[in-house]
Amino acid sequence: MTKLPKQRAVLYMRYSTIHQKESSIDEQRMVCLDYAKAHGLTVVAEYSDPGISGGAMGNRPDFQRMFASAKRHEFEVLLALDTSRISRSHDLSHFCNQMRFLRIQVIGVREGFDTGNAGWRIQASVSGMMSEHTLHSGGERVHIALESRARDGKPTGSVLYGYTAKHEIIAEEAAVVREIFETYARTGSMRDIVERLNARGIPGPGRRADKLWIVPTLRNMLTNQRYVGILVWNKLQWLKDPDSGRKKSHVRPESEWIVREAPQLAIVDRKTFAAVAARLVERANNRGGQRRGTAYKFPLSGFLKCGVCGSNLALVTAPASETSKGERCRAYQCSTARNTARAGCSNDRRVTVGEIERVVLSPILAAIESPKAEADLVAATVKAFKRQAAASAKERVSAPADCADLDAQVAELRGLVLAKSVSSAMAERLFGQIDLERRNRTVVTRLPAPKSDVFTVAKETRETLQALRANLHSGDAESIRAIVAKQYPERAIVVEPKGDALAVRIPRYPVALAFAVGDAVTNKRSGTQSFISYELATLPRTAKS
Repeated sequence: MTKLPKQRAVLYMRYSTIHQKESSIDEQRMVCLDYAKAHGLTVVAEYSDPGISGGAMGNRPDFQRMFASAKRHEFEVLLALDTSRISRSHDLSHFCNQMRFLRIQVIGVREGFDTGNAGWRIQASVSGMMSEHTLHSGGERVHIALESRARDGKPTGSVLYGYTAKHEIIAEEAAVVREIFETYARTGSMRDIVERLNARGIPGPGRRADKLWIVPTLRNMLTNQRYVGILVWNKLQWLKDPDSGRKKSHVRPESEWIVREAPQLAIVDRKTFAAVAARLVERANNRGGQRRGTAYKFPLSGFLKCGVCGSNLALVTAPASETSKGERCRAYQCSTARNTARAGCSNDRRVTVGEIERVVLSPILAAIESPKAEADLVAATVKAFKRQAAASAKERVSAPADCADLDAQVAELRGLVLAKSVSSAMAERLFGQIDLERRNRTVVTRLPAPKSDVFTVAKETRETLQALRANLHSGDAESIRAIVAKQYPERAIVVEPKGDALAVRIPRYPVALAFAVGDAVTNKRSGTQSFISYELATLPRTAKS
C-alpha cells in the first residue's frame, strides 16, 4: 500500500443481523486497531452500526456521523475490515470518490483495498456490484422458497401473536386475541385496549424490549385474516429507499396474492371480524376519510424528539374541545406515550404545530434577516469561491496524469478479463465507467479559468439570500425544512417536560447560513453551540391522550 505518514484515523464497523453476530463488531475493531498500530496511525474515533444492512447509507446513524466528521476534516484515514462494511451497493465507488475529494484515504484491511493505490476504482466498482448482486440474488432465492411453502399452506416464517412459528394456536394468547377483537368491535378505541393490556402486565408481541402493547401493533392484528383461518401471502411488497434505507410497503395486485383456507387456525369468528372491519371503516370516515400513513408536509416533521424516551414526536389531531379557538388542529406528541397509552413514556403533553414552529423558527428567521449575518455569509462565500478556484486550477494541471492513470486501469482490467477473474458483462460496464471518467478528465484539461470574480459571487450570494427570504415568508415547507436540516444536522430538536408544560432546547446562536450556498461554507462554531430552553404553550391533558 501507499506509505502513510502519521495521520488521524477513524474506524467504521458494521454487521447485519441476518449474517453475523454481535461479537463481529469487536472482531472488526481488533483487526482495524492492529492495522492502525502496525502502520503508525492514531485512532481518534470509532463508529459502528450493529444490526443494520449495508444496502443503503442514509439509515445508518454512526455512518452519517462519520461522514459529517469527514466533511469537518477531523481525520485523514478511514479504516474498515472490508469494503462491504462500508457499503454493499454500487454507492461504494461514489462514496470513495467523495472521501478522495475530502483528501481522506479509505482502507479495507482484510481485502487490501486502498484508495491510495492505483486501480482502486476498479476494485471498488467490482466489490460494490458483487455485494449488491449477492444481496438481491439472496432475496430472490428466499422469496421463491417462501412462495413454495405458502402454496403448500406451510408457515412462511412470520410469527403472529396467538400462534407458534409452526402455526400452532397458543391458548393463553388466543384468549387475549379474542378479547381484543370483541372489545374493539364494541368500543372502537385502540388506546383503551392498549392501556388495559399494559396495566394488567400482559406481555405484548414484537421485539420491543419493554414488551409493551402499542397502537400500531394492535391495528395490524385487527386486519390480519389469519385470525379467521385465512392465510394470505405476498400481499405486500417491501421496497427499500436506496438513500435512506427505510422500507416502505406497497400492495401488490390481487392476482399475485396466494390465499389458502386454514379453518384450523381460526381464533376469531367471522362475524366478530366483520364487525371490527366495519368499526375501522367508521373510524376512518370520522377522521374525514384521512388514511393513516398520509405524508404531511410540515417544516419540523421528523426533527422533533422526546426528551424523556428519545422517540420521535408524532403528528396528532387535537379535538376542538381542547383548543382555545374551539377548532380541531394539528399537534405534536411523543409517539411512544401516545401508542402505549403512557405506559412506555410519561411525556404525554401535546404542543400545536403553530406554537413549536413559532419558537423554533423565530431565531433562524431573525438570523436570515440580520445585516451582519448577510455580511458574514458574503465574506464566507467569497472565501469559498477563492478556495474552489484554486482547486479547479490544480485539477486542470493534474488532469493529464489522471488520464494516464485511467489508461493503466483499462490495461489492468483487460488482464483481469483474460484471466477470467471478471465476467465480460461486468467488464463492459466497468470499461464504460472508466471511459466516461476519462472523457470528463479530458474535458477538464480544456476548461478555461472561471469567468466569475469575487464581486459577481458576492452579488449572486445576496440575490440567493433575498430569494430564500421570500420563500420563507411564503411559508413554503420544503424551503424551511432545508434550513432546519442545516441548523440541526443530527435531526434532533429535543422537546422535554418542564413542570407541567413542555420546553424545547434550541441553539442560542443559529448556525451560519451555509444553506444559502451549499456545504462549501461551514460554521466552525457549531460543534460547541450553547443551547437555551424556551417554554411552550401546551394543550390540556385529557383522560385518554
